[in-house]
Amino acid sequence: MLYWLLGCLFIVGQFGHQSQALTPNLLYTCHAWGDPHLQTWRAHDTPLTNDHQQDCFTNGVFDLVNNPFVHYTVQTHGTLIIAASLTFFNPTTHKQLCKIGAIDFLVLSTRPHECEKHGVKWTVTGTLLQFTVTISYLVGGTNFTTSIQREPSHFNVHVWQPQSWAAISSGLCTKSDPKCTRTRTSLLDTPTKIITYTEAQSICQAYIDAYLARSQQKRSLVWSNAVNSIMEGCVDDVVLTGDAEIAKSGLDVLLIEELTSGVTSAEGIKEAIDSGIQEGSSRMEEATQEARMKVARFL
Repeated sequence: MLYWLLGCLFIVGQFGHQSQALTPNLLYTCHAWGDPHLQTWRAHDTPLTNDHQQDCFTNGVFDLVNNPFVHYTVQTHGTLIIAASLTFFNPTTHKQLCKIGAIDFLVLSTRPHECEKHGVKWTVTGTLLQFTVTISYLVGGTNFTTSIQREPSHFNVHVWQPQSWAAISSGLCTKSDPKCTRTRTSLLDTPTKIITYTEAQSICQAYIDAYLARSQQKRSLVWSNAVNSIMEGCVDDVVLTGDAEIAKSGLDVLLIEELTSGVTSAEGIKEAIDSGIQEGSSRMEEATQEARMKVARFL
């Protein structure tokens, strides 16, 4: 049995038997981060719009992605994702090939040899802020990335699939689950500290500015929309939780956007993350430390 303390989990897979009606090699992406904020399927490296954004304010277990190849579930509590499970299947026989889960922020596989036998491989990277596990299943074209953050501990999830498989997937990456309330009335937890909207704006701006000062990403409409979306979600999260530390969650999304910009294949996504996550996480950590000091002066 394999156990890893996790900060980020990246799962990459490629699948065959793709639909001929769609563009099989066009990557689609989905993200779930923060409280969580959901960015539903859209073509990778295209601008994020309001049509692809929704929130989930309910405690429970939800399907994130479900199709003949993979079943990805997440558990939310106090509006944060606190557990995740990914199961791979043979699409022809529907037989379970391998299962990898993350509970109490430990990643484990009960049958690691079966994972390896069916081509599921992984690499591990860690910093003080998070750990990153990249899990790859290179049999056709999908990438799943789950980032587990510390202080407060929670998961961010990043998914890439071919358009043909995104089209036949169900789950939160496709549309809002009826169980997933989109208002705050269902929250079970109340913040221990009150942070005003104006204070939250200053907090989130401090974190984002510190990251952008270290970012190597070229400015574009895709990047600007991503930054604006993170700012909006960050402010909501800080007000909702009363925890300024939640502001760093969105930096992970910006880092992943930066690392995967211009990449057109699942193999490329994996390579970009594996080669850039350590240095990128170090930049994110520096930005977080700078932002913390700035926030401490006015909060």
